[in-house]
Amino acid sequence: TAPDFLWLVGSVESCSEHPVGRSVVQFVTHDPTVPALEHPVDFTAIRGKGCSGTVGGRRVLVGTLAWICAETGASGADLSWCLTGASVADLEREGHSLVYVAVDGLPAGVVALGDTIRPGAPETVSYYRRRGVAVYILSGDSEPAVAKVGRELGLREDHALARQTPDMKAGFIRDLQSQGHVVAFCGDGINDSIGLAQADVSIAVSEGTSIAMEAADVLLLRDDITLLGLAHDLAVSTFRVIRINFSWAFLYNLVMLPVSGGILYPFTGFQLPPYAAGFSELLSSLPIVGFSLLLQYYSFNQATSNAK
Repeated sequence: TAPDFLWLVGSVESCSEHPVGRSVVQFVTHDPTVPALEHPVDFTAIRGKGCSGTVGGRRVLVGTLAWICAETGASGADLSWCLTGASVADLEREGHSLVYVAVDGLPAGVVALGDTIRPGAPETVSYYRRRGVAVYILSGDSEPAVAKVGRELGLREDHALARQTPDMKAGFIRDLQSQGHVVAFCGDGINDSIGLAQADVSIAVSEGTSIAMEAADVLLLRDDITLLGLAHDLAVSTFRVIRINFSWAFLYNLVMLPVSGGILYPFTGFQLPPYAAGFSELLSSLPIVGFSLLLQYYSFNQATSNAK
């Protein structure tokens, strides 16, 4: 029955750190017809493929179509189940992400997930595009699902890449780096850990998996995608202040050190007394402190920020 099927899937996914698994568990636990989930025995998560475990004495596999076929010996035709009101092909065309399920070595069903855009994601993509930054989606989901999300975010078709395994994500990042690009990669799942390790700047969210957070250089403490724009804009503003401070210190000392040493004395008879020379060094530091303190007035408006 449907409740038994959802119970098996939810029980196995309850040990998964993958965002898709957490979504499945959240849906199942809110269904009053499904019994309380059971902790699976011999749980195993395979990066980029799926997970498996034993629940109620039954071996359950949840994952990609290719992996389920390889594990069960079933063909794609065997796994093309017809669902209520829609076939697998219909669901894929509508942009759903599909998770396949096998129980005791036999095809058992499919879970269809609808991708929703995180609040603030379109604004964040627009912010980076105004800055001249190319934005890509690297996803393990099907082509229709990824293309749908790409269109909603305003990305070019060739910037929304589907069916990406963890190794393919890392390889794509390496290709960009070999072309001289600096690559920042944001991920929250176990399948993103290789990409996070490969990127020049790796970013994870606090709601993500522990392995993703360990591999990241930057951790967003809230599950808020707009923090990506804030982190970038704040880094740009900070670096701007650093350049101003460096330029001021260099030019000031370039002029004042020779003057303090008496370079003008042979020509003009002017010479700084020792106390004035010491005080001039203080004047070098005060503006640097002042420029740095200006950062406390920093504010971020993602909709209007477009400085390069």
